[in-house]
Amino acid sequence: KALDKVPFKVFIGTNENETSRTADVVLPLASFAENEGAITNFAGRVQLLHRAFDPLGDSLGGWKLLARLGNALGGDYDFHSAEDVFDELTTKETKFAGLTYETIGDLGVKVNG
Repeated sequence: KALDKVPFKVFIGTNENETSRTADVVLPLASFAENEGAITNFAGRVQLLHRAFDPLGDSLGGWKLLARLGNALGGDYDFHSAEDVFDELTTKETKFAGLTYETIGDLGVKVNG
């Protein structure tokens, strides 16, 4: 009932559901197994995510979907990979400074802060 009061709804998600069916715009998001990138877990360890298989249909990885949306809204995001996004993060957030996909490696690295 609360969603009925919202005049314009955008749904970003991996699966069709009751909420997506009420949306004015649906942006299909790739699932965790279709994504790649880096995450920082609850313990402050940065870890790489490796895609198990390509995204289905028109779904996009989160970084790609948000970059396209940002550009459509007037931004200037020139990312070509999840690694590009991470490289940008390392220039903006000091706790990630100096990290690269190579230095993170297969085991991840702990960050402070």
